[in-house]
Amino acid sequence: MKKWDIFIGAEPFIGTIENNSVFIDPDEKKLERLKENFSQGKHCVSCFFKKYTISADYKNLKWYLFSDNRFDGPLQLIDWNVNLPNLKEIESLELSGISLSDVLDQCLGKPLDNNLVSITIRNGNPLEVINSMNHWIDFVEEIKLENKYFISKWYEVFNNELFRLGYFNSKIKNNCWEKSYFSSELQKYKILKINFNNLDKEIINLKNEIKRISNELEIERKSHEKSKEELSKKKILLLEINNDIDKIINNLD
Repeated sequence: MKKWDIFIGAEPFIGTIENNSVFIDPDEKKLERLKENFSQGKHCVSCFFKKYTISADYKNLKWYLFSDNRFDGPLQLIDWNVNLPNLKEIESLELSGISLSDVLDQCLGKPLDNNLVSITIRNGNPLEVINSMNHWIDFVEEIKLENKYFISKWYEVFNNELFRLGYFNSKIKNNCWEKSYFSSELQKYKILKINFNNLDKEIINLKNEIKRISNELEIERKSHEKSKEELSKKKILLLEINNDIDKIINNLD
């Protein structure tokens, strides 16, 4: 199994990147800074930096930029309801969205059962993120929110939605949700089922390949027998010709 950490929001990364990672953010400058930092360190993992905005239904999003980029996302200043006099809205952008499942398909590849995923959401709309996991939902072990303002704004509605999807708030960290025991066991069963189906397909493909080779060998055998038969006929014909020549020579004598 490969472990992947998915970061929605390319904030500065502190410490060592331990697992394969994907950083997703519509801000290209943030991504470039992270990419530069990553290239300077010694890492034995894969890292992808994707300029995307996550949306469950691929709709265009209004994206607001603030003087403090922790607030960047689909919410306007008035929606945050925070008492920060220096926080200002700088500009707004119209961005096209993409589902998280599409990004994971691009970066992690398939088959899905080779990957286990942890998601950390730092900006954007976390509901759009979890509702666009689609076929990857069975392989997401853990989901986290970061940034105290972000957690405070989204916690209640996010917690309710994750509960519906089979995730429970961690007893250790209130910003972390993990699969319930039942969901984890169900995930294991689904992974085993996928592995079994893949193995079954491989067996069928192998049987088809054996049959194809067998048919080719049979065709080659028949062709060889036919060639052998033709060669035998030619040999007999040559003997007859040789006998005729001997007769002619004897008559001449």
